[in-house]
Amino acid sequence: MPRKECGFTLPEVLIATLVLLIALIPLLGLFEKGSRSSVAGWEQVTAVSLAQGEMEKLKRMPYRNLTSVSIEAFESPFEDYTRKVDVDLVGEHLVQITITVSHQTMDLNEVCVLQAWRSRR
Repeated sequence: MPRKECGFTLPEVLIATLVLLIALIPLLGLFEKGSRSSVAGWEQVTAVSLAQGEMEKLKRMPYRNLTSVSIEAFESPFEDYTRKVDVDLVGEHLVQITITVSHQTMDLNEVCVLQAWRSRR
């Protein structure tokens, strides 16, 4: 009595593999795009955190010592980020503080801008 063979032939396996690859190749682009979005999000969160820290330093500083700072880099491990602080006199006893944090790899495009107003107490 002849034995019945079970399984797939080589052409069937090759065609199934080809169909699977055609379906999975577009998904690889999604992984790359997701990775870039994740890095951009991390850079944004880092920039906001650095700007908030800088603002807290300025809050603790005496009013008469508030001055603008030209573009300068943060200390390690954030040397890829730069900050610029603008202190503008708005009224007799009121200043507007603007902190701009940028990331070096983004061609110094603005990543985060924080503004606050401070009065003499």
